[in-house]
Amino acid sequence: MDIFKKSIFNHIPKPLVLGVLCTLNLLLSGCDSSETKLPVPISIDYQHQQCGVAKPMITQVKNAEDWSLLTQSSNILGSQPRPIPEFDNVTYYHVAAGTKPSAGFTYLLTEELAEWDEDTLILPLDLKEPDGMSASVLTSPCVIVQLAGENVGPVRVD
Repeated sequence: MDIFKKSIFNHIPKPLVLGVLCTLNLLLSGCDSSETKLPVPISIDYQHQQCGVAKPMITQVKNAEDWSLLTQSSNILGSQPRPIPEFDNVTYYHVAAGTKPSAGFTYLLTEELAEWDEDTLILPLDLKEPDGMSASVLTSPCVIVQLAGENVGPVRVD
């Protein structure tokens, strides 16, 4: 190795120099112990204008029992009950906007993938306000989103 010819390393044993260089390489390349988290596919499973949830909130729906509790405790899926979904390699989140002053508020999916911000998954949802004239009636819009993967972790909507 050229590094050992006429350099400051002449007086230091070669195995020690190589050991130090290997250790530095490992430290520099392996210092970041956090794993890279890939974006998560997301889709809207259900959406409604009257969900009966007065405050904005996000709730993870982990299993059939959670699904039943969610649908019984509010108007979600109200007059159109649907079967309990499969929970194999899928996570559901119920996102409620809280009480709104008029009809026409709707959640839009802005991306097909949810991205990570450190350890929090950002749900790409936008609450669209009504266009033009709309009925002056209190509503409580909500959406249930489906994410690929089980228990994907904490989420938020920006």
